[in-house]
Amino acid sequence: MRSVLALVLACSVSGLRRHSVKKTELGAGFRNLKHKNAPTLAEAPIPEPVPTPAPPPSVCELGTSTGPGTSTGPGARPGDSDRDCRCNKGLSCWRQGASGCPYSQGHGLISTLYFLQDCTDCECLKSVFSRPNRRRRFFPANVSFSIQKREAPIPEPVPTLVKVQRDDDWEDAVEVVNRLSASYRMQPALYAAAEKAWGVKLLTGAAAEAAFADNAWSRWDGKQMNLTGFDIKDFGLKSSVMKFVTSLNQHRFYLAPGGSGYVEKWLGKLSTLHHVTVGYVSKTQRIVRAFSTAKDMHPNPKKPGEIVLLTFLEAVSSDEFMYEVKMDDGGRIWVTLEA
Repeated sequence: MRSVLALVLACSVSGLRRHSVKKTELGAGFRNLKHKNAPTLAEAPIPEPVPTPAPPPSVCELGTSTGPGTSTGPGARPGDSDRDCRCNKGLSCWRQGASGCPYSQGHGLISTLYFLQDCTDCECLKSVFSRPNRRRRFFPANVSFSIQKREAPIPEPVPTLVKVQRDDDWEDAVEVVNRLSASYRMQPALYAAAEKAWGVKLLTGAAAEAAFADNAWSRWDGKQMNLTGFDIKDFGLKSSVMKFVTSLNQHRFYLAPGGSGYVEKWLGKLSTLHHVTVGYVSKTQRIVRAFSTAKDMHPNPKKPGEIVLLTFLEAVSSDEFMYEVKMDDGGRIWVTLEA
């Protein structure tokens, strides 16, 4: 009996041991399976940091303007939707010393507030306008202003002044004489009035052209001469007045090249007289319309003005000559000019 109980007890203990071993192996197998499939810390991927994108480079001048890619600071204002640069508050756009710059919506106009990004000579300066918070100002592109930049200009050295005698006033007067003479020579009615006044016949055609080109006065053409003699041969009202006037001040003459007449000045540059050649009777005699003005292009033949007859008398020297002036009131004068 005892032997049977001992055998049963031994079998029970052996079964318990085998069950314990299998349970332990099974748990270890699950543990191994779990650790084999699960990733370790060393094998887990580490995410890379995303870099912050850098702002686009600005082409607007920092400190005085803002635009695409610039940060706003004190007094700064963002550029507009057209990607123009915009001057900061209190500044206006200048280009090459003139107010106003080209901008994207200009279409031929300029702005004092906005300017193109690629405008290399545009700059924002302190506004010259007195009204605060002034909005856009637009001007045509061809308008310039006399307002200068705020920088004081560097004074240039003052050159030594040299007094030069200018002949511009003489040249202008000679131009008037030439223009009037060319006009008178194309007016047959004026020619006829001059011939009737003195009972002479004026040269025409090639003979007239030759007399204008080469006459007794030609050797003094283009010279300034002084009045040195005024001798009345036959008195008349006009000759008497002229005698009195010539005694007050030195009269100077300039003989126009080409025989078209001469210019007379007195009282300095205050009085300029144009004596215009209408035509030549011969190479030593010509008819002149005295005291003409630039407006006398077409005189009235019925009232042609002061028509005088000049006759060359003699060449006193290479610098001096004498001629006679006959006036319509009967006066006759001998005039002497000296270079």
